Amino acid sequence: MKIWSIKNLPITVILVFSLFMHLYFLIEHPGFFALFDARDAEKYHEMAWQLINEGIYGYNSDTSNAYVTPGHPLYLTAIFLIAKFFHMNEIELVKVINMFLSLSIILLIYLASKKIFKNEVVALISALLFSTYLSPLHFFRSLLTELPATFMFTLSIFVYALSFENKKVWHHILFGFVASITLMFRPTPAPLLLLAWLFILIKHRWKTAINIGLLWCIGPIFIILPWVIRNYIQFGKPYIFSSHSGNPLLAGTNPFYLDDFETYLKKAEELGLTQEEYAILRIKEGFKENFNLWFSWFTLGKTIYMFKEPASLLNYWGVFPTLIKGFYILQHFYVVIVGFLCGIIFRKNKEVLGVFLILLGYVGISNVFLPLPRYGFYIIPVLCILSGYATYKFIIFIIDFFKKRAIL
Repeated sequence: MKIWSIKNLPITVILVFSLFMHLYFLIEHPGFFALFDARDAEKYHEMAWQLINEGIYGYNSDTSNAYVTPGHPLYLTAIFLIAKFFHMNEIELVKVINMFLSLSIILLIYLASKKIFKNEVVALISALLFSTYLSPLHFFRSLLTELPATFMFTLSIFVYALSFENKKVWHHILFGFVASITLMFRPTPAPLLLLAWLFILIKHRWKTAINIGLLWCIGPIFIILPWVIRNYIQFGKPYIFSSHSGNPLLAGTNPFYLDDFETYLKKAEELGLTQEEYAILRIKEGFKENFNLWFSWFTLGKTIYMFKEPASLLNYWGVFPTLIKGFYILQHFYVVIVGFLCGIIFRKNKEVLGVFLILLGYVGISNVFLPLPRYGFYIIPVLCILSGYATYKFIIFIIDFFKKRAIL
């Protein structure tokens, strides 16, 4: 089969356009941007060099810990080692590799949409929506997890869509490996694996579904299990993901940010509780004492905070012209609102329902913790796919409307 043909011209144009946009942001660095504009990025940088020079795997510490999952630290460490071997600047190499991952997300959205909906136009619209989104142009120049983690998540969706259509063993084994690596970058989507297996169960019988589930387990044995064993040997606890989940859990127990988070940390210390234990206590008491406030916060409230703006927009607020800022804001809300509405309106379409359940599952899981636009960016590819489908259906509706008027 030919890798490229005239049929691939539209997606090629989208990718080339996005490449030029990435190169512009890479060279010009528009807006207020610092490589370490988030504390996590600086700590990941220090962590990678510490692992290389001292052999210590520890986040924000000179001793070993399991504070973060190993996906992103090892990703940066590998790039730093390559840069060191070729006498290159490690930061610039990270940016370039992230840039190609960002472009790959566009291609994966296109391929996944095409595989799910069997429609070229839907796939092109979905890819175009992400290619014109602001946040990837910011995050690919950062050492944060956002870009590689989103790439792995989108790759998981594509490989799952590929494996869902057939019973090829290697497709399901591949999905297990890709999903495991994805969880090592960001563990939030872990419960979605149960949803993915339920889709398999609905399509196939129990025996087939169980066999496929066992094939998925091969990946975690090679990717996640070594991390669990390391944590048990070194710390006496088999952390499957990380040891700091209590911090974002506690930070998320501040309804609409009415209080100072520091008071929670002091209170937990006074009570002799871990952050996770105090967070669970606050949630129980909060729902008991003021159910309406806490229910609205853990549902619609956190969702609004997570999607209230394109992640990183404020970095360009004083630089971009009003027209450009307006475009990015309108496009963001178009993707988010139309994406959610698509899942509701076209829920009887099984493909739409499947993608929509992925969106709802991720939002529901994320709403347990601290809501940030950065975390909302992670699911933007899924929203682009849903928005792409809804846009296509609207275009068809308009065309049919004018055709009927012409006939009349």
